[in-house]
Amino acid sequence: MGDRKEFATKVDLKEFKDEIIHEFHIVTEGVTDHIKLLAEGHSGLAQRLDRVGNRIDHMEKENERQHIETRALIKSHSLNLKGVFQILKHRLKKCRNGKNRFRQGSKFNIPLLKYYFYASLSSPYPSENTASLFVLK
Repeated sequence: MGDRKEFATKVDLKEFKDEIIHEFHIVTEGVTDHIKLLAEGHSGLAQRLDRVGNRIDHMEKENERQHIETRALIKSHSLNLKGVFQILKHRLKKCRNGKNRFRQGSKFNIPLLKYYFYASLSSPYPSENTASLFVLK
């Protein structure tokens, strides 16, 4: 039991300490390199995100511009269609009124019309009564 080689001496402890410090430096250099790589990757990703953000901002502005332009076109066409609709509505009303007037005024006295027609053929001067028969009321 008196063998002293089993215990470490001060020189052995100093060498061991120096070896651990050397290993620690090697490990920290590796960790530092990895951290630098991560920082470079992060910087590259941040730059790409900035470019993507700028493109998205540009696309949003373009989309807004197109949206406003489309709304203006729709509004102008809507106003135009309203005008066309009003014109067609007015024309339909006139047609209906004319049809109703024709129905109300179409009760002609056919024998009397024949008489005035043949009378107008024989006379060079048609009378006022003849002309009034052909006007719708």
